[in-house]
Amino acid sequence: RALWEATLRIADLVAERLGDEGDVATVSGGKRPYAGLTRGSSGSALFFLRLYERFGETTLLDLAATSIRQDLRRCMVREDSGAMEVNEGWRTMPYLADGSAGIGLVIDDYLAHREDEQFESAATRIRRATESGLYIQSGLFWGRAGMLLFHARAHGTASEREAVRAEHVRRLNWHALTYEGHLTFPGDRHLRLSMDVATGTAGVLLALGAALHDEPVYLPFLPSLRASAASSPAEFQLTERR
Repeated sequence: RALWEATLRIADLVAERLGDEGDVATVSGGKRPYAGLTRGSSGSALFFLRLYERFGETTLLDLAATSIRQDLRRCMVREDSGAMEVNEGWRTMPYLADGSAGIGLVIDDYLAHREDEQFESAATRIRRATESGLYIQSGLFWGRAGMLLFHARAHGTASEREAVRAEHVRRLNWHALTYEGHLTFPGDRHLRLSMDVATGTAGVLLALGAALHDEPVYLPFLPSLRASAASSPAEFQLTERR
């Protein structure tokens, strides 16, 4: 109970500081707050979605929608591909951490609960950003492994998903190296080998497990929890606090 009380206090703080859709800049990063899953409003949206799935309070779903719209405000559609990516002013970002792929995962979870035409359109364009033939790095948060993780979900037909996954797996070979006889991958900016989840070999393994294992693995809090899996104690309801 104490942990849930603390969690809901955090939710109140995040909600108070969230603001409206137009309260964020149209460009991510630099001297401005970042968009995306790990440092942007999509992280807040995911938090509100998980609380909604436990408590069923529609206000939380509304807060998640506002959070997603803030991040979409910082996205742009590339003229050359029609792909939606986060606009950093001097470049666009498709990746899982600070790019549109992470936003797309949260949009998927939101649409499982409520229809929204803007989000459905954005989801289609974000998907295009995850199907490119070229990504500079291999890692989970800022590379091809994140795109493979994205396609571990049900995007498109079964044959389309299989084709995209196969291409991402094949092209991970571009970055594959060996260390003491074992398969490894370089980390951020290719400066050294990395074994971590965010930038290195462990993240590539996680993405492969999500896409290919009979019993897939996932990042924490993704994919959606089932509302029936965690019913609230009768004496501890969110509505008692609001």
